[in-house]
Amino acid sequence: MLRFAFQRLVGGLQNIGGLERHCASETELPLRYAKDAVQEAQDLIRARHQAMKDGATLWTQRVKKPENG
Repeated sequence: MLRFAFQRLVGGLQNIGGLERHCASETELPLRYAKDAVQEAQDLIRARHQAMKDGATLWTQRVKKPENG
């Protein structure tokens, strides 16, 4: 369920409530499990974006700017 939610969110799906209900109906598990899976997927996406920002910041600090002259 987590993989399914992650793929849909990365693909640009904006309707979180519909995704939760769809996950619950497809797996025949309670809605609480689907909500948890969607929340974990959102947290994972946020963490990856933050890691990308942090990595870019570290990289730009290490690159020396060329001096004119």
